[in-house]
Amino acid sequence: MTMGQPERAARANLTGAPDDTTGALDGLETVASIAMAQGRLAEAEQSFRRLHSRSMSLTYSPLERLREQRRAFEIHFADVRDAHPEVADVVPIMCRTIAESAFWSAVRAFEAEQDDLCEAFLAFAVETDPGVADNPAWRRLRWKRRAGHAALRWLTPLSRLRQATWA
Repeated sequence: MTMGQPERAARANLTGAPDDTTGALDGLETVASIAMAQGRLAEAEQSFRRLHSRSMSLTYSPLERLREQRRAFEIHFADVRDAHPEVADVVPIMCRTIAESAFWSAVRAFEAEQDDLCEAFLAFAVETDPGVADNPAWRRLRWKRRAGHAALRWLTPLSRLRQATWA
């Protein structure tokens, strides 16, 4: 699909905006809105997810970044829902994607023995998409959390040994 004049102008504004202003965000939003209006939802999502070394979102904690990302999508989708009813089909995908990201962040937090952060990520994941708790990986993490860090330090090497002898 070729770029129209509004999209070319938005991309020009995006590349000309200094990294330390919100002008870059306005450009991203405009480009993503144009892409969405033209039915290019994957490109619109990529525009919102782009990070660079001076991104304002890097000042947020990982959990805050996920919250803000979900909020940005909710606001954007609410703005375009009337003109683009197909957005309703994208909302569950957005929720599932953000919830899965929160879940895997919880796994990393658990592995780093940051139990409070793990719990916060899990609560956010279920709040965003309750279906994330049906994933087999969720059940494995629940089992690991019940066993506790000390037990896992003993069980993990035994599990690896068992896998090596049965391979």
